[in-house]
Amino acid sequence: HDGSTFLQFEPADSAEWNLDVMLVPAETFERLQAAARPASLEGAAVMVPSLEHLLSLKIHALKNGKGLRVLKDMTDVAQLLLVNRVDTKATWLRALFEKHGNPELYERVTKLLS
Repeated sequence: HDGSTFLQFEPADSAEWNLDVMLVPAETFERLQAAARPASLEGAAVMVPSLEHLLSLKIHALKNGKGLRVLKDMTDVAQLLLVNRVDTKATWLRALFEKHGNPELYERVTKLLS
C-alpha cells in the first residue's frame, strides 16, 4: 500500500512480519538514526528509535488518525509512557504533544493514565 509518505508491505506468508516504511528527508532520518539503539527482535538485528522519537511518531499518528487506528495509537502511546515510567506531567512530554499533536491529545492521554 502506498500512502506517498508511508509504504506498507504485507508478506504472502502470514508468519512473516508486516513492514511499514515512513519516507522522510535525509536530515530527519539522520536524526532518527543517530538516537536509535541496536536491539534484537526475534533473532533479527534492528535499530530501535529513541523513546522521544517513537512518541513523536505516535503522537503525530494520533493527530492524523481515523477510526479504530486512533485507539491503537492511543494504546501505543500509553504503553510507551507506562513501560518507560514517564511522568505525564513532564514538560518535555507536553512539548512533544504541542509540537506533533495538540493539547487535547495530551489531556486525553494523561487522563487515560491517571
